[in-house]
Amino acid sequence: MTLSRYAALALAAASLTACISTEPVATQDYGFVVLVGEPDGAGGSRISDPIAYFLRTSQIGLSETGVTQDNCEIGQIPGSSDPLPGLPYIDAGASVTVGTEGGPIVLARETGANLILYTNEGAHAHAPGTAISATTTGADGGFPAMTVSGTAAPAFTFQEVPVDPEGGASEIVLTWDAPPAAVAGQTTMNVSLRYASDATSLNRQIFCALKDDGSATISALLSDGWHNSQNGLRDALFERIKIDLETNEGSRSTLVLFSTYLQNEPAAAPQ
Repeated sequence: MTLSRYAALALAAASLTACISTEPVATQDYGFVVLVGEPDGAGGSRISDPIAYFLRTSQIGLSETGVTQDNCEIGQIPGSSDPLPGLPYIDAGASVTVGTEGGPIVLARETGANLILYTNEGAHAHAPGTAISATTTGADGGFPAMTVSGTAAPAFTFQEVPVDPEGGASEIVLTWDAPPAAVAGQTTMNVSLRYASDATSLNRQIFCALKDDGSATISALLSDGWHNSQNGLRDALFERIKIDLETNEGSRSTLVLFSTYLQNEPAAAPQ
């Protein structure tokens, strides 16, 4: 769940950073319902540990359109995917109900030190690419009662990420299944190529937000760490992301349905 939760939280963090000003900043309410789909190990799919949280903050740039240009950078691997305490959380009522083809999933409210979360730990039946929704019960003075409907991120497979056997500075060509035509242009492929810059653990990554068209190339300038990872320690995570939005202009509230499909096992090589 690391990529998806961090992607959603990054939107909030960017907004909060923009808030630091001596001038008054108009605020808006945002709800993030994060659904992480992944293989269940038995030929099907599951949603693992769905979560929702609600913030009152300055305007966040959100879109139902996937990225249109590839972007990659090198950085540290995030240490946790848990929502951060101290953000401007608001109440959204007693529960959030997620509608799926496998039946409803009810996320119960949890409160702690400087945070309000809605969770349902465990695995739930999932059908990638099918209709999904999220509904809040609403709270006075907090996030209102709202429903957002959309489509779960479709499943995919990816081909094994190449490694230069000579440890040279070679570009990396990534390939995966393009999304169905019905959602073309509405999804993004996030990729994290994790490697060891020391001899003991995966501690660095090439992180890419890619146009979801089935292929991309990472330049040789960024690829050295992957090819020369210590002790051959490498791991590739691919995650397709789809965002659906519902906005209530009257209450200045936006409910975000953040669906992903996470895959870290490459497709079998052709026979």
